[in-house]
Amino acid sequence: MTGLTCHYVLVKTDATTNDGYTFAAASAPRRYVQLLSTRALDKLLAFIKIRIGRHGIVVEIYEGQIKRLKARLDGDEEDDVAEARKELKMTQGLLDDANEVIEDLEKFYKKVKEEWSKPGQVPGLLHSFLTFSWNLSRSS
Repeated sequence: MTGLTCHYVLVKTDATTNDGYTFAAASAPRRYVQLLSTRALDKLLAFIKIRIGRHGIVVEIYEGQIKRLKARLDGDEEDDVAEARKELKMTQGLLDDANEVIEDLEKFYKKVKEEWSKPGQVPGLLHSFLTFSWNLSRSS
């Protein structure tokens, strides 16, 4: 019995790159790819947008906390001012982290939208035929 197996690969084709895929050898390192359907791609993009929105809400909360903490810095009580200064430093760090995450997610969203949805990213060609057999004899 002969079996047929096909291996699909993503091949980047654009104005500067039009390299065909070459099957090196069976022992070559494998490359695993994920082919997304249009629906799955749309869901991924929506998920990224939701994450950006959630981090945006956190940014608003941190900005409100920073505003209140800055007002506490003008207080008369030394302990309260010292505590406010400490909390302000921590909250500012969290705000900076959240803003950085939003920037990274926006870059990722742009990359996914521009590069992953191109129709030029199509499966490659069939490149391998394998032969296999079974011993189907009955044992008595």
